[in-house]
Amino acid sequence: MAIPKPLNETQRRFQELCKLGGGTKGGPARTKVQEILGWAGASLNTFAHKEIGSMLAAFSDRNPWHVCFAVGLCWGRLAKFEPEFVGAAINLLENWNAADLKFARTFHYERGPEPIEQSLAGGNKMFDSVVLPEQLPDDLEKYRRVQERWLGRILGKDRPKYIGSWNATAMFMVALFSNKVLADKLVTPIVMLPPGGPIYNGLSILHQTHVLSTKPAGSELDDQAFEPGAIYENNALFVEILRGKSDWNLLDVHSGLYMLGTRLAESDGWF
Repeated sequence: MAIPKPLNETQRRFQELCKLGGGTKGGPARTKVQEILGWAGASLNTFAHKEIGSMLAAFSDRNPWHVCFAVGLCWGRLAKFEPEFVGAAINLLENWNAADLKFARTFHYERGPEPIEQSLAGGNKMFDSVVLPEQLPDDLEKYRRVQERWLGRILGKDRPKYIGSWNATAMFMVALFSNKVLADKLVTPIVMLPPGGPIYNGLSILHQTHVLSTKPAGSELDDQAFEPGAIYENNALFVEILRGKSDWNLLDVHSGLYMLGTRLAESDGWF
């Protein structure tokens, strides 16, 4: 079985497709897989657009990049999605201090408070050394140029700890969700999306069932290691999944893969 113990409706529907076959080497039919991923991704993204919209509104007087970085930690399940955490995280990204750090650490999940502290410490160093525009870009080409500047700093020998593949790219994904019209236009990998964690698992499942002919690069763990090649290779796989279906975008693909690859039982109640 592709997924021994399906945890949510996306995984259950995928499992049924695997039983029906009809695809390459007896795997699930590609078009049917696209339909499931498109449905799951669009459903999850409805909440993503609302979540970042609410946080940018709540912290409209703060640096929007800091807001997006903080929300990215929540979406990566490093911290609980709460306005109080986002506020403390923004403070730390602007000005490192013991009081906000102590408070932010209390919002941890099963991996404990250390990933929160290290991610925010790395983010603080990144924002100190990379100049970003005051406002979020209004077109994808501008996003590309800003992300290249950000990734260029990470490729240096003194890359901050925990600015791995998720923390290197999640901020830009979150920022794109703040502009649905722009997000809908993301059909080429002009902006890189996070490649690890549940996304890596989802890609692996699609490879095991012959929907994808190429294995995903990198690994599931993405909090410390940084493999820039894996970011680009796996984003190319997102495009391969997208191909042939016109009514979705790479954020839909990405979120659909998340639902396919997650191991969180609570994902069954997300939508």
